[in-house]
Amino acid sequence: MRYRAYGWALIFSVVIWLTSAMSEVRSYESVVRVQWVGFDTARYVMAASDNQLRVTINSNGFSALRNHATLSSQPFLLSAATDTPVFVSDDLQTLVSQLGLPGVRGIETRQETLSLSLNERQSRAYVPQIRHLKLSFVEQYGLYGTPRLSPDTVWLYGSKESLDKVLEIETVDATFSDIGETSTYTVALKPVWKQYPDLRVSAQEVSLEIPTTIYSEHSYVLPIQLQGLRSNDSVRIYPEQAQVTFWMASQGDHKLASDMFRLSADFEHRDSASDRMPIRVANFPDFVRIKQIEPSEVRYVVIK
Repeated sequence: MRYRAYGWALIFSVVIWLTSAMSEVRSYESVVRVQWVGFDTARYVMAASDNQLRVTINSNGFSALRNHATLSSQPFLLSAATDTPVFVSDDLQTLVSQLGLPGVRGIETRQETLSLSLNERQSRAYVPQIRHLKLSFVEQYGLYGTPRLSPDTVWLYGSKESLDKVLEIETVDATFSDIGETSTYTVALKPVWKQYPDLRVSAQEVSLEIPTTIYSEHSYVLPIQLQGLRSNDSVRIYPEQAQVTFWMASQGDHKLASDMFRLSADFEHRDSASDRMPIRVANFPDFVRIKQIEPSEVRYVVIK
């Protein structure tokens, strides 16, 4: 019984001693992993860098254990936009707060600076091509002009060998519906650069502006002209006229006249099994949008 009491007393004494020792503030040597951020990884590749920082941290033993675990698992993110020596003393308190190190009574290092060296990649400019764009508009609105991309130039950075293999950059297939007033949308670019591990891109998506205007409705009743007749063909059509309805852009100083339009039916490429031919608008101004032709077909009779 006496030996058991002695054992418990010894254990208690050791615990008290350890607690006292661990509570005492001392200096602990630590190694901090440095991860460089803030530079344009598309434009630059890291050539050389200081990736470790040796520090002395003043804290008690309990905090030292926790800090050691943190420093073993988390890097210190150090920002630099270009080649630069960073003065470490200016960033020590940032290190403590960024990594959330508890119980630090003081921190210092003998390293005055950390350095980063960057090499600029080769570059090439591409004008993104708009591909497979489907647009639909609300009533009376329509496209006015050409859709515009911003930025209108995208840069690829990397080796010449890889750059030579990328012939163009284009937008992904996109559909935008119920467009009213001029609007801007975000469109992704097809990531062709991902086929080449060394390539980086300045922008993975672009802004697409769809310029619109309000269109007013107009119509004309026009004669239908037969196309594709041979010299010995005698053909009669019914009706001989059709009404074309169209939208005209309200912007701009547009002059409108019926002789700007021409309706036609193609006798040469008709369906011989039918007595009807489709009517099409062969000519019309570029500032109008054709809405419909009524009727859409014409009947014909060959006179022998």
